[in-house]
Amino acid sequence: MAARLVPCRVPGLCSRPRIARRSRENQTSSRCRASEEDWRSFRANLIQSELMTTEEGAVVDEKEASGSNPSASTGATSEQGLWAHPIGSRPEKGCLIIARPDAFLESQRYFAEAVILLIEYSPFSGAVGLILNRPTQFTLQSLGFDITSPEDGSSSVPKPEDREKESPVNIPSFLMENRLYFGGDVKSAASTLMCLHPFDETIIPGAQKVVEGVYSNGKWFELGGEDSPAVALDARQYKFFAQYAGWSPGQLERELETSQVWIAAACSPEILLKQVIQLPKPLWREVLELMGGEYEVMSRKQYGEL
Repeated sequence: MAARLVPCRVPGLCSRPRIARRSRENQTSSRCRASEEDWRSFRANLIQSELMTTEEGAVVDEKEASGSNPSASTGATSEQGLWAHPIGSRPEKGCLIIARPDAFLESQRYFAEAVILLIEYSPFSGAVGLILNRPTQFTLQSLGFDITSPEDGSSSVPKPEDREKESPVNIPSFLMENRLYFGGDVKSAASTLMCLHPFDETIIPGAQKVVEGVYSNGKWFELGGEDSPAVALDARQYKFFAQYAGWSPGQLERELETSQVWIAAACSPEILLKQVIQLPKPLWREVLELMGGEYEVMSRKQYGEL
């Protein structure tokens, strides 16, 4: 909490010291805000730096000598500045929850190789996530009502006779061609259609910060009018999701601790908003390779390269 400023009651006294103190307080406040904004990047750089220092002086990398040459580091940065690294079994808002290669082969196949962004997390209320790499065959133009939960990851919409039971969705015309993603197997009666974008509440009122540069929901459906900010009218900046993935309090932590279902990771914001349609490399594989080490090996084995 910021200290409350008390006015000096003696004329001619304290004015200069108070100006200097306020300047120092403003500088401290600015540093705190900057720290809050970029601590994830700082952590990623710190991890990468420590790993490079640890590995310095290694003459021959065992994996390189074997010809497989996966990155030895656990947490890497690409030429484009993208980064990802594991964070253990303690999830956090804005992290990725990544399906392990052998998970969900028999049931809930829509989670196989899923990359899920946690848009909400609390150890007391649980977690809410969106699957980033499950685009459907539908665009928003085909969505005039909520869609039902697909089975095993397939995409489907309600039967015509069910339309009267669903709430209409107001979609601005410039977003009509955006692809709809399957966000998870939980359907909320209050808000089935969810949105990710890079715009804060000054551009889209009501937008909720996930991590710096990535926001969810808000009144995006009011865009398109003459008063709409031009920067917000780029349809490529939005990802829309039908439904979401959810965990009760403690459930996700227990699943992470088994090391059999999920991997928790932090990553650069650019990865979170990437459209995953016709990518040269699947998102699941890209993130694991950025994480390096055992995770890159895991990815390459999954795709038959090792």
